[in-house]
Amino acid sequence: MSDIILITGHRKSGTSLLQRMLDSSPYLNTTPFDLSLLYAYKIQSESYTSISEKKNRIEKILKKVSNSVEGKDIGNGLLFSIEDFLKVLFDEFDFLKNTHADIISFFSRAWLSYSGISEDRPLVIKETSQVIFSDEYFEKFPTLKVIQIIRDPRDVWASIVSGFDSYYSKFGDSRENALINLIDKISVDNIALQEISELYPENILTIGFEELVQSTKTTIRTIEEKLNIPHHEIHLRPTIMGSNYAGNSFEVKKLSGISSKNCNNWSNRIPENDAKVIEWRLSEFMEKYNYPRYFDNKVCREAYSSFYESYSKIFYRDSF
Repeated sequence: MSDIILITGHRKSGTSLLQRMLDSSPYLNTTPFDLSLLYAYKIQSESYTSISEKKNRIEKILKKVSNSVEGKDIGNGLLFSIEDFLKVLFDEFDFLKNTHADIISFFSRAWLSYSGISEDRPLVIKETSQVIFSDEYFEKFPTLKVIQIIRDPRDVWASIVSGFDSYYSKFGDSRENALINLIDKISVDNIALQEISELYPENILTIGFEELVQSTKTTIRTIEEKLNIPHHEIHLRPTIMGSNYAGNSFEVKKLSGISSKNCNNWSNRIPENDAKVIEWRLSEFMEKYNYPRYFDNKVCREAYSSFYESYSKIFYRDSF
């Protein structure tokens, strides 16, 4: 089977952009949609009592995430059909196995079989917040390479907020829960990334979103060297199955191609109090990756104390 390259990082950190920049690479086989099975199926899979239920869940997830590429050329003249791909996937899937690494293995084998693209090309898979599962991944895929994308957490939150009412709120999420989730996942990613990087230094590459959009040529060359592939100008142009990629911003006016418009633009996009909460709770992460804090630490701590009291009510159960 092909070597696997996993692009990951917190949502709205630039993982989709990098996936699209590698989309048309003549040296890689880049899957055109997220491997959302790693959370949307994995989390609930043990609650399904039959293979039929599991298949229905997988079909529902993949039909949604692949909708934008249905009928498009995957790179060798084959027009993508989710129905055809699901047939191949279900032939590969062992429904009695349920680890994250198993899911990647089944999906990878199915994609390689379906696409017909040479297994000499490494297979690029993208899904957010996966570095915490790296031990499991490296045990199954010793040659795995992981590209972790980081971004100023205030800008990440600004991007989430911009799509909250139109997208995230539809899943029953609240802004408070979404902010708790962001802080927790970035904290977990930061700890796991440090530990995994010490164990597998040759297999891990951390890049900043800011570097990717502001120093694109230099950053792409760094990525090419880590992946051991030649430099190619096509890696500088994001595409989706060869067509121009307009980005996945929630803004009314879509950002075209590679844009640094929303680098360090959080002060114009989120409330000051949100930024203070993030600065206090993620201060170590920000210091490590040279994201300068804007507010005084005491002010940030006071903002977080109010936030802490508020979200503690979510978990409080009266025992008196």
